[in-house]
Amino acid sequence: MLDIIKRAAYTGMGLAFLTREKAGELARELAENAKLSEREGRDLYNDLVSRSETAGRELRERIDTGVKDAMTRMNMASRDDVIRLEKQLAALREEIAVLRSAREQG
Repeated sequence: MLDIIKRAAYTGMGLAFLTREKAGELARELAENAKLSEREGRDLYNDLVSRSETAGRELRERIDTGVKDAMTRMNMASRDDVIRLEKQLAALREEIAVLRSAREQG
């Protein structure tokens, strides 16, 4: 019975967006409706939280990958690219300043 309830709960909600508070509410509600013991209710809560955290992590990874792929297809610079270019630009500015100073003195 508990497996059926768990599967229905996981299927019927956005597990990746389940907060600890909502997991607690859902576990209490399911435990009351299914007449679960305190231990079974606690196990259900822990399972919901664990699966929610895993689903959230997997969703963030998929989103990150999708965004990176889209940026690559659109030929957009990444933050690392911009930082690298800023460093190169700063080095070139410094080199130009040194050359100007040498030319003015010489």
